[in-house]
Amino acid sequence: MEVPVGAKIMEIHAQAGDEARILPKIGMKMKLADEAIALLPLTPTGLSGALLIRSSVVVGALREYFELLWERAIPVWAASKQVPLTPVQTQILGLLAQGASDENIARRVGLGVTTVRRHIGAIRDELGAETRFAAGVAAVRRGWLD
Repeated sequence: MEVPVGAKIMEIHAQAGDEARILPKIGMKMKLADEAIALLPLTPTGLSGALLIRSSVVVGALREYFELLWERAIPVWAASKQVPLTPVQTQILGLLAQGASDENIARRVGLGVTTVRRHIGAIRDELGAETRFAAGVAAVRRGWLD
């Protein structure tokens, strides 16, 4: 995303329906042709060439590695979006991430426990998370929490 050509390429692919994710320390992409062939770029943009790998063992290992990275990565456009939560929901989300109980959150933000639980439900809905923990993970991935 730091290279204008790369950002434009990602935008074109996103408009075509591809999903892209980023990790700040991993600046590359990989193309898998099948279970035994992969292309790895030699540079972040891939414009100066790529390494063709034809080993099913190596491709399998790369696939597993990239699947793990994919789960940790943030969707490209999510990182630049505004947090769609109210200020009190943002405060509650931060306290959730610290492991605070509903009762503790209610005391700290000056709301009733039932109201806090409604806000937590709204936060989880916004993040598409089934649990409090999943909400925290999703919020970090989207860049809503540090």
